[in-house]
Amino acid sequence: MKAKKKLPGRPPRILTDTDWKFINQYLHAQCDGSVIATMYGMHPDTFYKLVVEKYGEEFNISTFSAYQQIKRFEGKELLRSKQFEKAIFGDNTMLIWLGKQVLGQRDQIEQTITVPQVQVHTLNESERLEIATALTALEEHESNDDIPAESDGDSKE
Repeated sequence: MKAKKKLPGRPPRILTDTDWKFINQYLHAQCDGSVIATMYGMHPDTFYKLVVEKYGEEFNISTFSAYQQIKRFEGKELLRSKQFEKAIFGDNTMLIWLGKQVLGQRDQIEQTITVPQVQVHTLNESERLEIATALTALEEHESNDDIPAESDGDSKE
């Protein structure tokens, strides 16, 4: 009697119907395929291949990404349906949220802005002349401060 030749690698993982149910729930919940593969102890490529073998014909897909996209869309629709159901059966917060998100309803916010009165004083000719004279004198004074004082030559530094 000959001994069976041992195949390299791990033994193939057989996924049960219960496993597939949970896998689809994870995909509905927007979980990543590589994370799901790790949960079932397999390499992502192996997992992707198993998904395509299982659902390829049924969903007319040839890649895991296509199947994942279908399941994510279904998950979003299930979530939307549950939100709607919750709102219809009396959750006022959900009714308000859905009204804003789906129906474009908004809270009406009133704002009143008060602007203080400002009085403008127009200068007459004599006031303008006084200000101009004062500015000229100030400029001359500042420019004289910039000129160093003459030294008498006896200072030692």
